[in-house]
This record gives sequence, C-alpha cells and structure tokens, in this order.
Amino acid sequence: MNESRSRVIRSGRIENDNWLGFAAVDAFPPGGSVFVDQPGWVLPLPLWKACRARLSGRRHPPAVWLDAGTDPTTLLEDGRLIFPPDDIAFIAIDFSGHADRRGHALARALRDRHGWRGELRAVGDVRVETVHALSQAGFDSFTIRPGHDPLQALAALEGCPPVCGPGPRRA
Repeated sequence: MNESRSRVIRSGRIENDNWLGFAAVDAFPPGGSVFVDQPGWVLPLPLWKACRARLSGRRHPPAVWLDAGTDPTTLLEDGRLIFPPDDIAFIAIDFSGHADRRGHALARALRDRHGWRGELRAVGDVRVETVHALSQAGFDSFTIRPGHDPLQALAALEGCPPVCGPGPRRA
C-alpha cells in the first residue's frame, strides 16, 4: 500500500481514495467521445457541465469537483440544483487552505437551501482539527490531507450528532 495516498473517511470508515481527477477540459471536447464508464472519475464543474447530457444514466456516475469559492447560484437552473442525484457519485468541495471558510458556506447552501442529500466530500487541505467543523457544515466524507492521521480525524468526529458525523447521510 502506498502510504502517501490520500485517505477518505466515509460512513465511519477509513478508505483509500481511489478517485481519479480528470482536469483536462481540452482533452474531453463537447463533441468528442466520453471516457470509459468506470468508477472513480472526478470531473471539475466546467467539464461536467459541458458533457452532462452524455454522462447521464451511466452505470458508474462521476463525482463533481467544486472550488470552495463556487457561487451556489451557478449550480441552479429554474431554482433547482443542476445535479441529478442518480447521475453524481458525490460532490467534492476543494479547500485550498484550512482557514478558508467559503467551502463551509457552499456546503451549507447545497444542503440547507438547495436540498442536496447525496454525499458531500471535503477535499484539499482537510486536517484533523477541521473535520468536526466541516461535518457540522454538512460534509459527510473527508479526504484527509497526506501527513495527517486519519484515525485521529475519525476520532474527532466521534460524538458529533448523526446529522453531521460519519454515519448515514441525512435524509
């Protein structure tokens, strides 16, 4: 096992992060072929938007990657989220720094104002000391920054109420 690989806390367990970033927008043109229907793809929002019709109904839906500063209104059409729950594995919100609170606000908007009930994953600079606050903002999975102990992060979530902890997603 590669110890430098990121670890994910999900459903009260620690797992290897096996998701693959797909950041090359030019490599996936709107008229081109769609990558193989296999698990593990994480697409940045602009790429997912450009290809979302062709990604609908896949056996292995991709995840969508959002920057912490994403304006939640850009994720709406006709007042509803653009993400069909069955066509998205999870939404990942990237924290470029542990003190950046914009991702907390985005998670709250997705959960509380826009009704996202699927998995919401904190990625990027996710540290042991931040997971409890992230869970309270609505995150239910966490990619722990390399070099931080995922067991300590999991312990930091213990005692967190079920609506925000590592247990089942909120209904």
